[in-house]
Amino acid sequence: AQLIEMLTAEQNRRKRAHKSALPSIDEFIRFISQRIKDADRDIDAFLHANDLWRKTEAVLRSVPGIGKGAAAVLIAFLPELGTLNAREIASLAGLAPFNSDSGAHCGQRHVSGGRPIVRRALYMACVAAQRSNAHIKAFCDRLRARGKKTKVAFVAAMRKMPTQLNAMMRDGTTWNPPKP
Repeated sequence: AQLIEMLTAEQNRRKRAHKSALPSIDEFIRFISQRIKDADRDIDAFLHANDLWRKTEAVLRSVPGIGKGAAAVLIAFLPELGTLNAREIASLAGLAPFNSDSGAHCGQRHVSGGRPIVRRALYMACVAAQRSNAHIKAFCDRLRARGKKTKVAFVAAMRKMPTQLNAMMRDGTTWNPPKP
């Protein structure tokens, strides 16, 4: 994540840089791009070196929307998948709803805590799932039709993903889309 942020920063800096600085910036962009490729290769080798991680990755990637990056983050930062209940997994992912109530005041619910890197990976997986996973898309559409805000529906879908992944890991099954 840090390398990608550095690459983005350099690409943005390049747009405003004086042309005398462009060769130096371009060289640094090539350097960072190569480090990103090296890191991706190392992550792939690491995941495929262990039989359990290889099987876990296969189960996770069977879900439409979960790509190589999200699977690697979930394996590394949420090893509890398959061992906890749905509420505990949602809390670890930082997707459990918390209220902002005080006395008679009933505030909005929000998500917080947990592991931010997992929450970010699930956000991007949910963005991809909106296009490739009919079940998640239908779930979000149903919530929006009931009057929920788009972001609320999206966070609910984000919470649904680790819950489903947890059950899949617990049962050792791959993605089997629910019947409508």
